[in-house]
Amino acid sequence: MSDFAAFCRAHGLIVDGIDAGRWVRVPTTDHPRKRNGAYKFLGDIGWVQNHAVDMDVSTWRADRDVPAADVRRIHEQAAQFDDKMKQGWRKAAERAQAAVNTARLGEHNYLVLKGFGDTPGMVCADGALLVPMRHWRTNALAGAQLIRWLEAERRYEKKMLPGMRAKGAVLRLGSPQAARTWLVEGYATGLSVEAALRLLKLRDSVTVCFSAGNLVHVAEQLGIDAVVFADNDESGAGERAAKATGRPYCMSAAMGEDANDVHRRRGVFSLASVMVGALRQEIAA
Repeated sequence: MSDFAAFCRAHGLIVDGIDAGRWVRVPTTDHPRKRNGAYKFLGDIGWVQNHAVDMDVSTWRADRDVPAADVRRIHEQAAQFDDKMKQGWRKAAERAQAAVNTARLGEHNYLVLKGFGDTPGMVCADGALLVPMRHWRTNALAGAQLIRWLEAERRYEKKMLPGMRAKGAVLRLGSPQAARTWLVEGYATGLSVEAALRLLKLRDSVTVCFSAGNLVHVAEQLGIDAVVFADNDESGAGERAAKATGRPYCMSAAMGEDANDVHRRRGVFSLASVMVGALRQEIAA
């Protein structure tokens, strides 16, 4: 069990002890105030995911000699887990399509808060803002992010559809034929970067990746020029991800800010100025 706990910590999960037999949500080093990590431990096999940086579940197996019968059992458990996960991907895609079919276009308070009151969003019957997530290459609907107001906590909550495959799932803003794209984490961040691109009269697209880990993954797949607008978060995850892509990047000079924060605090001209700095990096490279 201590080996599995070390495996969890290596993936950024904060664990004191290990509960066996079920999925357990725990904080992570990236988001210590949230339960952004999860693990499931079954003795000789276990699974771990840090939702901030891991797009897929990581499998742990006991590093010791086990009887042949136990080896077969472990392989069967792993295969059952893979089958169940893939079934979850299919069901999540179906739920996302049903939600898209029934959502209405309209104003949403989250978009108003982020400075885009004139931008229509896809609004679910329960008032949640629906943000479709599609495979970066095929454009097939993989799932969705739901943004809803939690009255008791006085904040907006962002959640992906349970069971969906987030790896490689994005929201593209602008033309898919654009010669260059800007990689960002969040939806509002993407809208702000898109507004600055219009100001600069650039025909670049924006690719919303929804997490730092997925941003790195998508950057590795793209065959076109890309620039990253990183979140300047306290954990440093945004800048680490930007550097890991090997692409030019920029971010706000202020800790805790993303592109939308710059846009709302200082205006679109200031945001565009930050982005021009990244373009100069690209030219120099």
